[in-house]
Amino acid sequence: MVLPLSGITSLSNRAYKESADGMVLPLSGITSLSNLLYIDKATTTGEKPTWVLVGGQRNSPVEYKADSIDGSHKTSGGWGETLAGPKSWSISYTGLLVMDDAALSIMEYAFHHDIPIHVKIAYPDKTCQTGWVTISDFTKDVSHDGVATVAATLNGKGPISEIAADDVTGG
Repeated sequence: MVLPLSGITSLSNRAYKESADGMVLPLSGITSLSNLLYIDKATTTGEKPTWVLVGGQRNSPVEYKADSIDGSHKTSGGWGETLAGPKSWSISYTGLLVMDDAALSIMEYAFHHDIPIHVKIAYPDKTCQTGWVTISDFTKDVSHDGVATVAATLNGKGPISEIAADDVTGG
């Protein structure tokens, strides 16, 4: 049943939100299985992105930070004052090592050749965020008694986009 809602409301003490396509969705937690990391395999900056899903994903949290700047002064009453400084963001990717995975190959190549790559985090409500990253860590763990995994740190190069409608998820 679709209810004509605008913004957020409460029905039967549960919060709901209207999605872009008019569906009423409960405002509850989402499983992280629905949040997916994509890599743009386009070869030039001006090309339309061609998104490739990173295979074997387990976790890819997006972290936002701001440097702390000490704004304390003699008349601050003995209390410290902290100002937000330059902001940054990063993704700490972990997943299975999937053989012949195009996105993992792009990530490893970008690490070895110091090339920034375009990434997208797709959310289950058909929204996404995009941004450019450099890879500062790329680790393959191929232990003798476990599944082979990959871990990579993707550091934002400039701002990450606001959350917006995801026009095309796949490539």
